[in-house]
Amino acid sequence: MAAEALLRLLYASLDPDPSVRAQGEAGLAAGAQQPGFGLALAQVSTSPDLPYGIKQLAAVVLKKFVKARPGTCAGAVRPRGLSVRVQTPTLPHARVLLSRSVR
Repeated sequence: MAAEALLRLLYASLDPDPSVRAQGEAGLAAGAQQPGFGLALAQVSTSPDLPYGIKQLAAVVLKKFVKARPGTCAGAVRPRGLSVRVQTPTLPHARVLLSRSVR
């Protein structure tokens, strides 16, 4: 999604006119189905040139976008079924290691 189109939708979703706001929200919902929507939201939310309110709205929409797609977004960060097991040395093994390090 183009950044300009996304900005128009974000501004429209903040409009006090209910019909304009509804069109902006519907456009954001439709844009969520397009590739690159999340990246465009991230770019808008981190842009130093935009007003704080628009950046905050983009961040909230991005959060909602990621939460709605746990298989495509969150799964890319941490694969499902991946577990990390940390093994600590047993007490006798720890004593051997400590005795070697003291010498």
